[in-house]
Amino acid sequence: MTRRVVSLGFVLVAAAFLSGAQTVTPPDAGPQQLRLTLATGKRVQTLYESLVLSYTIANPTGAVIRSNATMSYTSACLQISITSGGKVVPFHTGPYAESIGTHETTHEARAVMTGDVVIFFNNATEGLAFPRTGRYSINAKMCVGPPVEEPLMIESGPVEIEVQEPSWADRKFIDALGSEAELVDLLRRGTGSFCMGKGRGECLDRLSVLVDTYPQSAYAPEIARSLAITHAFQGRKSHSEYSIAIDQLTDFLQRWPNHPLSADVSYDLIVTLDEAGRSQRAIDTMDRFESDYPDRVHMITQLHRKIRPVEPEPEPTPALPDKSTQSDSDQ
Repeated sequence: MTRRVVSLGFVLVAAAFLSGAQTVTPPDAGPQQLRLTLATGKRVQTLYESLVLSYTIANPTGAVIRSNATMSYTSACLQISITSGGKVVPFHTGPYAESIGTHETTHEARAVMTGDVVIFFNNATEGLAFPRTGRYSINAKMCVGPPVEEPLMIESGPVEIEVQEPSWADRKFIDALGSEAELVDLLRRGTGSFCMGKGRGECLDRLSVLVDTYPQSAYAPEIARSLAITHAFQGRKSHSEYSIAIDQLTDFLQRWPNHPLSADVSYDLIVTLDEAGRSQRAIDTMDRFESDYPDRVHMITQLHRKIRPVEPEPEPTPALPDKSTQSDSDQ
């Protein structure tokens, strides 16, 4: 009789091949295998309109990966560049709150995480990020390795946008505001700072009327959100301001449900509801947020730190009968 010897390695490979539904977990899965992608809610922008750039880190492997990436843009970990006419310039806005590679993130198998940043004024060039009409290309790098002299970075592919002249509604908005310079100042500083020294109440009301008059303008949504944030901030001094902010944030989501800022506005609404003492509605809205935006892991984590579950009131303990008043027949 002839004996056939089959190697164990061959059997394992054949078994894996035949069971196509099985996933072979790479033994060397590491942060270098993470994937960074960029997206914009709109590929065609209006001149002076802010761009909402979302960035997503995906773990395409079947293994858990740990990295030093962070989804918060207030970190130096995300590096963005903008190309126009063959010239590449870095983009930076706001403070850098953390150092490269100091954060640790766990990426579950096949999981994705998304964050976003509003691009308008570029602190790196001290000017508008998109100062003129034309085509622009945006790239990004994300640090995923530890803080060494040259940390491990992953790079996205480019995302292209085109900036066009303002529409009729945009021009009407600019004319009503006064000038393009006034619009740029408003969008850069926000409604609260813009209205300082201009009669705060009247100025905010005027901006609110502009948003309601020209809701189809590309500038209206961001200004509407800024108005709500201004009122929410003032709610700490006057509680009635919270109601105005909640109404404005709710109106934003009803008026522009698919706007690139919708996730951020939903986040603002949850926090404002909680600060206003409307805890149950805040929790209900947070539950919907987790369902609608499961990849916004950083925002969900922040919400869970801010929002506490509503504890049910304890039921009163029934009073025990006073034995001194009981009759002999009761004993």
